[in-house]
Amino acid sequence: MKSLKLLLVASLLFGTAALPAVAKKEFTKGDSKKSELGAKTVKLPCGVEYSEDRPGTGAAAQFGNVAWIDFVGYVMPEGKQFDSTKLRGKPQCITVGAGSLCKGVDEGIIGMKVGAKRTMLVPGPLGFPKGSTASPLLTPGVPLKYEIELVHIGYKLPKKPEAPAATSATKGKDAKTPVKDTKGSAKPI
Repeated sequence: MKSLKLLLVASLLFGTAALPAVAKKEFTKGDSKKSELGAKTVKLPCGVEYSEDRPGTGAAAQFGNVAWIDFVGYVMPEGKQFDSTKLRGKPQCITVGAGSLCKGVDEGIIGMKVGAKRTMLVPGPLGFPKGSTASPLLTPGVPLKYEIELVHIGYKLPKKPEAPAATSATKGKDAKTPVKDTKGSAKPI
C-alpha cells in the first residue's frame, strides 16, 4: 500500500512537470493586459488565474482531500457552458490533486476554504487531455473558465437540515411555547 501511494505521488509530480511552463505562456502572452477576472486576480505559478468572489470560513482544501464542489464550467473564449453541478442538483465529489476534473481545477482549489467561491481561468494544457471527455465542446488544449464553490471537505456530504414540521402547538396564532424558568418549572410565554 505504501509503495502504491509513493508511485501515485511520483507520477503526479513527474507527469505534470512540463505543464506549468507551457500553461504559463498561454495567459502571460500579454502581461501588460489585466486579467479578465479583475484587479484582485491571483495568478498561480502553473498559469491558473482565479478571483476570490466570496471568502470561505471553513477548513482549507489540501492535496489529497476529498472535497465536494458546486461548479459551472465554460469553454473559452466563447463562454459556452459545458457542465454544471447546479443542473444535476448535487455537488460533485473530487479528490484534490487526483485530476478528478482537470489539473487546473486541482491547482485552483488548493487553499480554498469551505464556503468560498472562486472564478478560475484554466489554461488549455491544464484542462482536459485528449480522450478524457466525450463532449464535443471540450477539445484538448482548450482554455476553460470555472465558477466553483467549495461546499464540504470530507468523505460524506452532510445532509441539509430539514425544516421542523409544524405541530399543533405552533400552528395557531395564540399558541404559547413553554419555557423553563430558573427554578425548573415550565411557564408559558
